[in-house]
Amino acid sequence: GPSYNPQPGHASGNNKEGNQSGQPNAKLAGRSLIGAIPSPTYQVTESGKVVVKIKVDRNGTVVDAQPGDAGTNFTNKTAWEAARKAALKAQFTMKADAPEFQYGTITYIFNITQ
Repeated sequence: GPSYNPQPGHASGNNKEGNQSGQPNAKLAGRSLIGAIPSPTYQVTESGKVVVKIKVDRNGTVVDAQPGDAGTNFTNKTAWEAARKAALKAQFTMKADAPEFQYGTITYIFNITQ
């Protein structure tokens, strides 16, 4: 498909390459990710998508991450834990007038490692 650069909060996330397989994307209304989305470290033998619900404070720190949000299509516990740990390392831009906590998602696509 055509390459495009969705804005933060776009339904396909705000990663620079759009929503490609294997490329995680992050969604948090009105906020941008600082740097790259942390990649999970994992050893899994199946492919699938894990959507992590994130809770972000005004400083842009992810204070809670819960894998298994809508869109998750496999239940590999190792992958869930790897996605949770990676999501907790993500950092978003500060927003002084944001709600105390904002909720968003980070989607990880796990591909079988050959």
